[in-house]
Amino acid sequence: MEETNTQVQKTNQIQRQIAYKTWLSDLSSGNFTQGSKFSEGFSPNYVEVNDKKISRVNIIATVVDTFKSEDGNYFSFTLDDGSATIRLKAFNEDTNALLDIEKGDIVLVIARVREYQEEVYISPEITKKITDP
Repeated sequence: MEETNTQVQKTNQIQRQIAYKTWLSDLSSGNFTQGSKFSEGFSPNYVEVNDKKISRVNIIATVVDTFKSEDGNYFSFTLDDGSATIRLKAFNEDTNALLDIEKGDIVLVIARVREYQEEVYISPEITKKITDP
C-alpha cells in the first residue's frame, strides 16, 4: 500500500503543462530557456513570451516544406501561421503519426518547444490535418 501512495505522489508532482495558443512569431522572438530533469522538481524547456513560460504550444499552420529521411526515422516540416515559420521535428516512432501529412496541408499541432544549435523548433505530441479551417 505504501508503494502505491508513493507512486501517486510522484505522479501528482509532475503536471502536464498548458498548451498555449500562440503565434509562431512569439516563439521566434521570445527567450528560450533550457529546462532541467535532474534538479529538485522538474522544470521544462520554455520560451518566455509576455511573462508567460510557454513549454507547449497549440497552433494551426500550413505545411510549407517537408523532409522525410529515407529510413523513415526523421521527419521535418516547416510550418507557417502567417506571422513566422518554425520547424517541426519528429524522430523514430513519433514519425508514424505524420506519414500522411504533405506540403500544403493545414495542420493543428500540439507540441513541446525545443532548441538545437540555437534554433527553436517544436516536437509534436498530437498532429491532425484540418480540412475545414
